[in-house]
Formats: sequence, C-alpha cells, structure tokens
Amino acid sequence: MSIVRGILTLCLMLSFIMLVVWLYGKRNKHVYDYAARLPLEKDEEFHSGVNVKENELSGRSKQA
Repeated sequence: MSIVRGILTLCLMLSFIMLVVWLYGKRNKHVYDYAARLPLEKDEEFHSGVNVKENELSGRSKQA
C-alpha cells in the first residue's frame, strides 16, 4: 500500500511541475499579457462613457 501512495505522490508531483512549466512557458505569454490588460481596458471604456454590453445588445437587437 505504501508503494501505491508513493507512486501516486510522484505522479501528482510531476503533473503539478508540468502544469507550472506549461502555464509559465513563453508560448502563453501573449495570452496572459492580454488577460492582464483587460481590466484596464474595460475600466477606460467605462470611464469614457462606452458600455460594451449595451453596444453589443443594441447591435444584436438592430440585426434581429
């Protein structure tokens, strides 16, 4: 039973390390940079008087 727990622990540890390497890899940098800028862009649109959801809804109602 202790061998099974050891193997399970090793598998979970390797899975965690692979997940961290994948998430912090350079290939995903642009995705996370975009996601990091979203709150600032939405905040600027809100303060400039543009409400994205209202524009999307009004665009859909005009097309329907």
